[in-house]
Amino acid sequence: MTLNAVQIGEVLEEIRPAVEGCRFVSLFQPSRDVIVLLLEQGGTRHKVLFSMEWWGSRLHLVSRHLPRIKGLQHFFSVLAGDLHGTILREIAQVNTDRIIEARFVSEQAPDAVATRLVVELMGPVSNACLLDSTGRIKAAHRSNFAGRRKLKSGDLYQPPPPPAVSKAQTLGERFSLEKFNEGKYPLSRVLEAEYETLGKERTAEEQRRRVVDRLRGVRKKLQRKIEAMEKEHREYTAYEREYQLGEILKANLDKIPSRATEVALDDIYLDGQVVIGLDESLSPVENMKRRFKRARKMKAALPIMEERLRRVRRELTSAESALKKAEKGELGEGDITEFSGRKRPQPQKQKQKKPRLPGIQFSSRDGFSILVGRNNAENDKLTMQVARGNDIWMHIQHQTGSHVIVQLPRGKTLSLDALLDAANLAVYFSKVREARKAPVDYTYKKYVRKPKKAEPGRVTYSNNKTIIIAPDKERLKRLLGKEGV
Repeated sequence: MTLNAVQIGEVLEEIRPAVEGCRFVSLFQPSRDVIVLLLEQGGTRHKVLFSMEWWGSRLHLVSRHLPRIKGLQHFFSVLAGDLHGTILREIAQVNTDRIIEARFVSEQAPDAVATRLVVELMGPVSNACLLDSTGRIKAAHRSNFAGRRKLKSGDLYQPPPPPAVSKAQTLGERFSLEKFNEGKYPLSRVLEAEYETLGKERTAEEQRRRVVDRLRGVRKKLQRKIEAMEKEHREYTAYEREYQLGEILKANLDKIPSRATEVALDDIYLDGQVVIGLDESLSPVENMKRRFKRARKMKAALPIMEERLRRVRRELTSAESALKKAEKGELGEGDITEFSGRKRPQPQKQKQKKPRLPGIQFSSRDGFSILVGRNNAENDKLTMQVARGNDIWMHIQHQTGSHVIVQLPRGKTLSLDALLDAANLAVYFSKVREARKAPVDYTYKKYVRKPKKAEPGRVTYSNNKTIIIAPDKERLKRLLGKEGV
């Protein structure tokens, strides 16, 4: 449905008086191969459409609102920059062919051509070139289209050979112009209306083709999947034979040489002999067990495999039904989301696990967390890595025992109840657990230091206080729970 040279000439004669002398305002792309120039003169604006689409290359004015794709392609971006601040001096047909050349002059220097735009409206091989004032190529929409012509920057532009002279159909012979005779630019208005309808039909056809192609791909994929699953299913239905091979190996364990890759044995289920493959790295008994294990696995997998096969066959039936509807144009792209592939499961946000603290954790009656090291390594970690500066550090005085940390939340002070709980634990987890009374030193962790090269668990401390503890069995029972005292 492209315009021929005669029809392009007719449109050009209609729009030339309106657009020549207009100032370039801007340009935009409704689609990949369509460009619209916005021109203005005396407060009147004109939109000139050049379509290089293979199915509908054409030229005409447009009045309706057109969609715009995001971002200009490189060629049209260069063209917009070159046309900035120019006036369309002349627009003409080249060699009475389907080629349009528009010559632009600078607003500051209207006597010299600054830029030339050549648009070849030739159906599947349509193209556009930006030329300088000398006719050399500055940029091309397609620099090497289908291998027909190479258009390099800096080369002189050469138009395609002119067509053979022949009688061509006019717009009046091709379209009904009666209802467009009134008003300005009747040819542009009829072309705009006709190609709007054709464009919608083309879009619908392309959508139908995309849907059909996608569903054909889904069908082919499901068919291959079913073939593979049926082959695997046939293999697994032979689980009884696996059992038999295991029994044959069991009955002939003494006849199987070590490190053999296969063995020929009398078949106790069928006539003649059977060759059984073996894993040379396994003993005869292990090869026998392997056969039995595989048979059990095959038998257990069969129901699951059959259910999967039924499900995939249902998917194939559904896809084939959808394909028939799509071929009739009854399905849109939004109607086949179920065939777009399984959605990847969204990764669930994992709850951030609190790092496991070393040692044993206790809690005072009023909610303070108390940590007790179980060995020298845990004592080191609790004191030097876990405890913060204002946490309370405790240790049995002058004896071997655990480091005890009372974690103090910001803004909190140590309660007497928490102090007694921690001190009792410091005595309990020491070598003087059975003493009637024992002294316990405590200070802020920031006053605890580890000497250089000291063994794990050994520290020095200052600014400490001491509390004398007579172990409280009831308090310890509450803290230790089922462990008791």
